Amino acid sequence: MKTPKTTESEEFYKKAKEMENIILKIKFRGIDDWNRPIYRVVDKPIYYGGLDTLFSLDATKEQVDDYFKNNLGELEYFGNYFGCEPNGGRSSRLILVLEDTKE
Repeated sequence: MKTPKTTESEEFYKKAKEMENIILKIKFRGIDDWNRPIYRVVDKPIYYGGLDTLFSLDATKEQVDDYFKNNLGELEYFGNYFGCEPNGGRSSRLILVLEDTKE
């Protein structure tokens, strides 16, 4: 039986669990159909989202970023595309930082 091929984001996530601290810049991508805020790692197809604090579909980037400036610990690994189901969890060695640019 062949082992399924792992994606770049899955490989990166596995390595992050084994490394010392790693810092990832994330950028707000939108609100999914379940009202969950979704962030993407800059330059990588890796998505993090929130399950505990939901937002309206028309929430702005500023509203969501303002909340997560002090609550980044709520974000969990979602997977490698927008709209995927949460895979859950996050390595304690992984540090997420909001990208400080406006679109």
